[in-house]
Amino acid sequence: METLKIASIGYTHEGGAGLSSLKLHQEFLNQGHESKFFVLSKKKDLKNVVRLKSNGNSESVNTIPLKEGKINIISSGMATTVPQNLEGIYDWADVILLRWVTGTISDFQIGLWSHRHKPLIWCLSDMEPFTGGCHYSEGCSEYKRDCKDCHLVNPKFKLSPSLGIKRKKLWGNITVVSPSSWLYKCCKESTVFKEKEIKKIRTGIELDIFKPYSEVKSREDLNLPQNKKIIFVASHSVSDPRKGLDLFQKSVTFMKKNHDIDKFVFVTAGHDSINLNGVSHIHLGYINDKAKLAKIYSASNLTALPYREDNLPNVLLESIACGTPVCSFDIGGMPDVIINGFNGYLVPPFNSEAFAEKINSLLHYNFNKKDIREWAYKELNIKDQAEKYIELFKEKLAVGKRNQL
Repeated sequence: METLKIASIGYTHEGGAGLSSLKLHQEFLNQGHESKFFVLSKKKDLKNVVRLKSNGNSESVNTIPLKEGKINIISSGMATTVPQNLEGIYDWADVILLRWVTGTISDFQIGLWSHRHKPLIWCLSDMEPFTGGCHYSEGCSEYKRDCKDCHLVNPKFKLSPSLGIKRKKLWGNITVVSPSSWLYKCCKESTVFKEKEIKKIRTGIELDIFKPYSEVKSREDLNLPQNKKIIFVASHSVSDPRKGLDLFQKSVTFMKKNHDIDKFVFVTAGHDSINLNGVSHIHLGYINDKAKLAKIYSASNLTALPYREDNLPNVLLESIACGTPVCSFDIGGMPDVIINGFNGYLVPPFNSEAFAEKINSLLHYNFNKKDIREWAYKELNIKDQAEKYIELFKEKLAVGKRNQL
């Protein structure tokens, strides 16, 4: 087997994008490759995860000021610091795999690498690389043009020319990878990436960790009731409108009004507890133990994801891998995984009453957890994801060698 030197670069190994990057890096190692994951923010000791040494603040992202009352993140395209030895990383690697690099390396650095001979692959986690800086556009389609007159940015901050136009001119040979059909379509329509090569490789999951456990034993271990239907709701940030917890609060109100809510119990996890409009729930706090998280899914009858915008969230993949169906709005990458009536249901956005009614009906539906798990094993295996990346890397390396002849 040809062993590759793979340099993945991202902001952190934590959070949704960071964890996805970390598990793929670890699978590269499992398959015998020399993989290193370079990050600005490193919180714990992990094999071949290397903290990028820098001269500045590595705990913040360089952002653009917003209009008053707007809640979003608009990244500037500049690094908050200058990581040292980037050229050393480039010289060591056979291939560079960019991940969520906001604030980590600048647009200019990406531009430099994109005009050299080594393969530069960029796996996208959100929309930021092809917009004027927003990570999710809130339905705005200006990224298809130039993002010049952003509805989010403070008018005192001039975006002329726009970040998107700058990136189109600056970035050369980059192969873009999208984990979802939704983000793939957005890339194809964007000013920045529409002329680039774009691949679709779905995010995988560690199926040896996220697997079905006994519902009874899981509830016993977690001290959850045995005689009620459990709805699991996970969100790291209660205040982020993109996570749609305000929509879910309305759904809970509808359920309280129209159904015997005492037959249900809501279980939540994340940094902050969720206010469910007076309905009691069990908050398990932030879960950093994957095996425990798998037991939470296994203990639950349904996972509820009321998100307004997302790509392909880990919680979706993890729940399905554990055989637990998911109820979600029909947005982002959700349709790539959720098959109505088989492993969950997609509700038209953003009807909280319809979401409530669908949750109630799904709790009385007899899902086949074994079939859901078997589907996940075929479709969400991280080994397959890693192999597709390796195949792409080798293809690009072969092209590079031919071009140098």
